[in-house]
Amino acid sequence: MLQLNNLYVGYDRKNVILKNINLNANPGEIIGLIGLNGSGKSTLLRTILGLIKPLSGDTTIDKISIRDLSLRDRSLTISMLESQTQSVFSMTVLELLEISNRNNKNSLIDSALKFSGLKGFERRNIRELSSGEVKRAYLAHALCTNSKIILLDEPFAHLDWNQQLRLAQGIKAWRDHFRTTFVLAAHELEWIIKITDRVWALGHGQVIADSIPQDVFKSQQVSDVFDFRAFIDENPIDGSQRLTLGQKKK
Repeated sequence: MLQLNNLYVGYDRKNVILKNINLNANPGEIIGLIGLNGSGKSTLLRTILGLIKPLSGDTTIDKISIRDLSLRDRSLTISMLESQTQSVFSMTVLELLEISNRNNKNSLIDSALKFSGLKGFERRNIRELSSGEVKRAYLAHALCTNSKIILLDEPFAHLDWNQQLRLAQGIKAWRDHFRTTFVLAAHELEWIIKITDRVWALGHGQVIADSIPQDVFKSQQVSDVFDFRAFIDENPIDGSQRLTLGQKKK
């Protein structure tokens, strides 16, 4: 289990970005992390990963502090896909996956290619791929770490709808197969409602909601901070959950 215990994060006590963060993610959960720009989503992900040292509080995985894990053990336990995935190196998709496949399991690479929708792309050069294909290649790279917990920062950004769908399906299929925990920060709230089990909502540097998506989007506090009203029903085309947002009446 991932636990965030009384986290305060910032530059100093006068410039605190995140305040009193107490959250947990169970094994195999897909957690959606939402918040307005500047609410601290990326900061929280980087703190969970151990790249940012909190002013106080701690992140634990299975009751072990992230600070007590060696770099090797930390990388085996938790990994992250950053929001920017532009490649500066010339390499094939297979070479990219081999970097993170530390145990040299061909079956893991095969699974990552399958769930990211990149079967047949093994010999393609990263620089020759579309932006959506590059995003999925780096998702496969993260999957090949075989970490217990994978953090995704804006995975749907700059992708068209079909690419977003493939990415969402791949994340959910990998979770179902390997019971990996995902925490994904996104502005594309329609995917949050479709694939996540629980939502963490941030507002003004604090947790304003932690519940199932349907309850979070209907909560008054989230409505006040995000300045929208939400309506959830069944999509008449495919039967999935549909999220409709509208401006609040003044």
